[in-house]
Amino acid sequence: MAAKFCPLTLLFLSLPVFAASECYYEGEFPAALQIEPAENGVDVVLGGNAAREPGKPGPVVSFDGKRWRVNEHREADATNDSSASCKEDIPLPALPYVEAIRFRDWAVFPDAVEQKVSVCERHGDIVFFGIEIYQGEGISGVGGVGRYDLKTGKLEVRRPILLRDSSVTAITYDGRHLWIGTGAQNECLGMRPTQGLIRYDWDTGLIAREEGFCGFIVHDLRFIRGVLWAASDMGVSRRGTEEYMEAWTHWTYDPTGDEPMREEGCMGLYARLLPTLSTEFRPAGGSAAQYFLEGLISAKPKAAIAVLHTQLTRK
Repeated sequence: MAAKFCPLTLLFLSLPVFAASECYYEGEFPAALQIEPAENGVDVVLGGNAAREPGKPGPVVSFDGKRWRVNEHREADATNDSSASCKEDIPLPALPYVEAIRFRDWAVFPDAVEQKVSVCERHGDIVFFGIEIYQGEGISGVGGVGRYDLKTGKLEVRRPILLRDSSVTAITYDGRHLWIGTGAQNECLGMRPTQGLIRYDWDTGLIAREEGFCGFIVHDLRFIRGVLWAASDMGVSRRGTEEYMEAWTHWTYDPTGDEPMREEGCMGLYARLLPTLSTEFRPAGGSAAQYFLEGLISAKPKAAIAVLHTQLTRK
């Protein structure tokens, strides 16, 4: 049985884990890995605590706009993430060292600066893409997003301050905003949370964290029939249209309910999940509780304060 969370362990959970080969582990989280459009709704590939085997995709669940059900006619894609890589040939140039240091300060300057295209989405002749940077072994980079015109060959790269220390894990475009998942790839297994989900207006340059979103690491983003869907380490989320106040609805796996997915708010999810997570350190790295707290603090600092205050004051 997993050890239970105690507020006194916060001091220990916040300590760094040295010589660890694992940065982040989602096995105890209600993760969703992939979203695909379906005839009347969406199909979602689950992972995390819904998986049949650790590290493998779990069941596929379908939403028809009203109810969730387990889709017994479809097997999960072994690749896990439908946004896992970019299939377009984008000629991203090397980033000169002298240019990189204009965008980002380093406590220890890297020996090499590298970057590559991680994910992309095509709209006609225009391809929006995200940049991946590896940070470790003397290598680092500067994160960002870009737009490439397949017809004219024009390439534009932008590096907003919120993206400079992150890799882009998923991306989609809704006609006005780029929605961007973020994370850090270091000398360990798993993508470490950084900024969560970012909304970026390409025309105005305005950028901000999406505070109403529950997840820390975004695995997939899809704009389907005018609605934004996101799969993350904390489940599957849908953002309402302007007509419905642009609010988020969030679901997590619930094998005991009438439907396989339960609807719950972010704060309720965090408060429910935290006491169930193991505080025992895994052989390859930290504990599930530690990973959760680090993700919460990195991607949701305001929510982290509220959650930790509730835990510390609970009788």
